[in-house]
Amino acid sequence: MYYQDKSADWLEQSLESYRAAFNLAAYVEKTYNSDEARLFLNKIKYGVHNKAIETCVELYNLTSRKDYLDIIYQFDQQNKASILALNLQENKIRRSSPGQENLFHEESSLRTNITRLSLQAAQTTDSAKLSGLQAGIRDLEISLDKIQEKINSDPGFRLQRNLENIPSPSALEKMLDPHTALLSYHLSEKEILILIIGAGKFDIRQIPVTPAFYDEVELFKSSLQNTNMDQRYAGNLAAMHLYQVLISPLEEKLKPVKRLIIIPDDELNYLPFEALQDENREYLVNRFAVTYQYSTALLSNPDQRTIDGDNLAMAPFAGEKPAGVSGDEWSPLPASDHEINQLKGKILLNKDATREAFLNNAGHYPVIHLATHARVNNEDPRQSYISFYPDSSGNKIFAGRFITCILTV
Repeated sequence: MYYQDKSADWLEQSLESYRAAFNLAAYVEKTYNSDEARLFLNKIKYGVHNKAIETCVELYNLTSRKDYLDIIYQFDQQNKASILALNLQENKIRRSSPGQENLFHEESSLRTNITRLSLQAAQTTDSAKLSGLQAGIRDLEISLDKIQEKINSDPGFRLQRNLENIPSPSALEKMLDPHTALLSYHLSEKEILILIIGAGKFDIRQIPVTPAFYDEVELFKSSLQNTNMDQRYAGNLAAMHLYQVLISPLEEKLKPVKRLIIIPDDELNYLPFEALQDENREYLVNRFAVTYQYSTALLSNPDQRTIDGDNLAMAPFAGEKPAGVSGDEWSPLPASDHEINQLKGKILLNKDATREAFLNNAGHYPVIHLATHARVNNEDPRQSYISFYPDSSGNKIFAGRFITCILTV
């Protein structure tokens, strides 16, 4: 209807419908017990969130009203890493919930066993063994549901679990210092929307893109991944083109900035912004210190982020390649020695930085710094792992094992 008579009232009604739908989805999401169920709901939400943001951007362009900027921001951040934000929030609540320690311990044990059996099931080709593993997983999941029902029956836990955790743009403006800017990217088929938040400022930029942009992203990633000592790096041109799209339109806003907090979206999640180059082939990392976040829901006030205690820092491959191994998986990382020796706390190098040492120490330190190899499995994320110095106990910790860890990394 809006495209027929160009009345902003139609856009307003559309926006209110989207907001009501997303609020309902957010409420339903918090009643789900498993990440899988939440992911299923988020796939549905993801299919329509572009339309909601486009509607709000259209209203902002028509009216220049700042409250529409705030709504754009809320839609964008609610869509990003809502499961990660919810899990982080629940972990904080668990630390402060007296009387539930045994239930939390039992829940953690069940999750660990489900992950262990799932990994075994993914690796077996024996149909009889697979059937037995799947039956075991089902039994554990039933037990897990019962434990979670008991945990959620606590009125205090249920109330805190429903707290929202996304800071407002105005809160971020106060939180960030004059030399720090937050850039949140939102991709659609024909446009990139960039939200820029800094000390006392909040704005957006709309950058038109064509399919060639996504080709450049793939070319840049491929150039980085396939470079070796015998082959000249071929990603300079793609890095410069991407810089022109992702950074150049923000130059005026970034003049006083020295630090960037980047919240990528979709394909940009695989993009190392530090390696982008300006027209002088200067790398972005030479101008800005860059950190990444999944969502502002995972940010907290810096004044409240003081952490007591030391670090656990591990560099398993700071020296020569471990004896008896071949290939590039455990190649030396010579700079990792210097990297962790600058830290305060327990420092474990080379043969002392084993898987067993990590498991024995991880729960006793508020911050863990790992300078090591890791591998991501996009087809089955549970098969992703971090490597430690190889010994008789093994050298890998799979992603599923970290589900039960409450860590600040």
